[in-house]
Amino acid sequence: MTSVPTAPLSSSSDFEMLSTVSISLKSGAFVPKGNIFEGVNAIFFINFKDMEKIITFEDFTKIDLRVGTIIEVNDFPEARNPAYQLTIDFGDLGIKKSSAQITTLYSKADLQNCQIVAVVNFPKKQIAKFMSECLVMGAVKDDDVYLLQPESKVKNGSSVN
Repeated sequence: MTSVPTAPLSSSSDFEMLSTVSISLKSGAFVPKGNIFEGVNAIFFINFKDMEKIITFEDFTKIDLRVGTIIEVNDFPEARNPAYQLTIDFGDLGIKKSSAQITTLYSKADLQNCQIVAVVNFPKKQIAKFMSECLVMGAVKDDDVYLLQPESKVKNGSSVN
């Protein structure tokens, strides 16, 4: 019988830590006494982290993604990481503000009148002394964020499906 190296898990914080890793036992593996999986001798796979990522289509439809045009860009020196304060026009939805850590690839001039995609139905979030009202979407590669943008100009407030 193969013994799997483990430490006893005795509290809920131990279980929370467990939820961030994958556990896999092969046939014939034995989990020592004092572990929450004590006496297990089977093939199984638990990956709580991936389970937390799964959403239903109904969950997805709750996300309101809209196109807006950046009409003002300011430096945000109070932010923990380099960021801009953006003012974005979402047409009939109005003007919203956001903080975005996009200073490595975009200058303030690049962003002026640039259309972006943002989540507009999150609750407001305080970032330093600034109130962010939407979440600008971007693809992350290494330490850079590439803004998600429509291929051609569309009406501000257009829905993204």
